Amino acid sequence: MQSFFIGGLSLLILVLWIWAMFDVVKSRKQNRNVQPLWLLLIFIFPILGPIIYFQMAKNSRIGGRRRFIPNFRKHH
Repeated sequence: MQSFFIGGLSLLILVLWIWAMFDVVKSRKQNRNVQPLWLLLIFIFPILGPIIYFQMAKNSRIGGRRRFIPNFRKHH
């Protein structure tokens, strides 16, 4: 039971780590000067790095937050 828990947790950490690395590399809204720093942080700290990235990266993106403004007016 304990090895199943450790294996699952390890897999979750690995997926989060790969997802964060991929997001840093593919992000076009992010400042290109900051990308190497994020990659280094995620690489050195594989558990805390992705968590910090996903919490703080939205503040360092160019253009601010995306806003969803639906238009519910019906056209006749």
